[in-house]
Amino acid sequence: MKFYRRADGSTRLEEPNRVVIVDNSAHTTIVLDLVSKVAQVQTTRSVSTDAMTPIKVLPQPLAAGSGLEEKNSAARSDLGVKVVAGYSVHGIQRTTIIPVNSALGNTSPIIKTMQVWSSSDLRLPLLTVISDPLGGTTTSQYESISTTPPDNSLFAIPAGYRLQPSPQSRVIESHTN
Repeated sequence: MKFYRRADGSTRLEEPNRVVIVDNSAHTTIVLDLVSKVAQVQTTRSVSTDAMTPIKVLPQPLAAGSGLEEKNSAARSDLGVKVVAGYSVHGIQRTTIIPVNSALGNTSPIIKTMQVWSSSDLRLPLLTVISDPLGGTTTSQYESISTTPPDNSLFAIPAGYRLQPSPQSRVIESHTN
């Protein structure tokens, strides 16, 4: 996949058969179907993070004996600084332990870890490693990073694409600082 970001926070994510463009300045999300040459455009609702009011979620009571009463334990640790793709990154590791006899029916603790190595200069997590004994290890890393601003044409609908209304059931929200 390829990922582009403009100075205004707009992004373009290129996948094998589609492109998703989130244009913060136009308050739109565009999904390009590369196979059928169709563009779906949806207006996004912009929400300033300065004006956001935190929502308090109250815990729901659990049925006795459901096995979900126990809380997973979690720990966070600082991994220090290293270089990834030529950039200095700071790492944080979060370890979650699912106790024995949880709702999963495990006979021993399940230990999941997630390492996130972020660049403060780029404001991106350049390397993420998730280790989960139930799902294996997944590694995501940015490569071939360029700080040259992307061409604005990458954030527009290319010629030859047919506009199609977006499904209205999808709610898209853009957060700006």
